[in-house]
Amino acid sequence: MSAPASRRANWTTKTSRRAGGTLNNDDRDHWVGELEFVERTRLTPRFERFARSRINARLYDTAVDDQGYARDSYGHATVAGLTWRPTGLTTLEGYSGLRQQVYADPRFDALFVPTAGLRIVTSPSQLTSLRLALDQSVRETTTPAASGRLVTALTAQLDHELQRDLLARLQLRYAVDDYRGSGRRDEDVAAGVSLTYFASRHLHARLSLRHARLESNRAGVRSFRRNQFEFSLEVRY
Repeated sequence: MSAPASRRANWTTKTSRRAGGTLNNDDRDHWVGELEFVERTRLTPRFERFARSRINARLYDTAVDDQGYARDSYGHATVAGLTWRPTGLTTLEGYSGLRQQVYADPRFDALFVPTAGLRIVTSPSQLTSLRLALDQSVRETTTPAASGRLVTALTAQLDHELQRDLLARLQLRYAVDDYRGSGRRDEDVAAGVSLTYFASRHLHARLSLRHARLESNRAGVRSFRRNQFEFSLEVRY
């Protein structure tokens, strides 16, 4: 007999702003609201099934962008999945369902596609943890003739505690951006390493190096390679 189900609802908002500078990016300014419903039911001590629906609204500051497109949209991603905990140190989660995004501009076809994902979290030792994920999402764009970007990303993150106050991290990412309606397809590859020193509960220092490159099948889209070095101090209170 399965255990009682747990239910949760979350509401999140985000506002995106781009400084104009020498390029006019004002038509990218928008607000995003998302409402999430989650229901989980424990089947056995190691297996749990869940259903999740994320409903979103994306509203731009300007009704029509510089290319004459109305980019407001509404959508959802509704999935069902299974969580398996074979040991106390490993969790596997898989899901599948449907994703939909409907756009205000009648020239944009509504996005209605199957979606799926997989996540693995494991700790090979007390000092090391590994996270692998395959996820899909719909992102915004102001590319002419494209309604949005369907992003499929494979990510990996390896953390290792060198000392009690020193954490090393390796991050890898491979993503494909499908610009819906335009035929454009980008491949984004990134790799990064970082060291974080926990001076205290309230002060962290981080040193990181990241390499990223982008390749596109669309003529006129500038491919790039970027190396980024960063040092930061984080104060928590």
